[in-house]
Amino acid sequence: YHNGIKCNHLISEYLHKIPHIKPLVLVIKQILYVNQLHDTYTGGLGSYSVFLMVVAFLQVPVHLLSPQTSTRVWIIV
Repeated sequence: YHNGIKCNHLISEYLHKIPHIKPLVLVIKQILYVNQLHDTYTGGLGSYSVFLMVVAFLQVPVHLLSPQTSTRVWIIV
């Protein structure tokens, strides 16, 4: 059983509702690529996984992420 069509619909729905997801995903994918963590065959993250992580991150209430500043904090090492 394949859920590809449902997944495609889900992605389209989120891209329509939250347009700034796309640039965030692209930046994270570039960071993964530069650090050679983009290939799922060798244990890296694929595009769908990155997309779902960004969606999950954006759904977390801001006050739970950084109670001192009430802003989203991204730490890139």
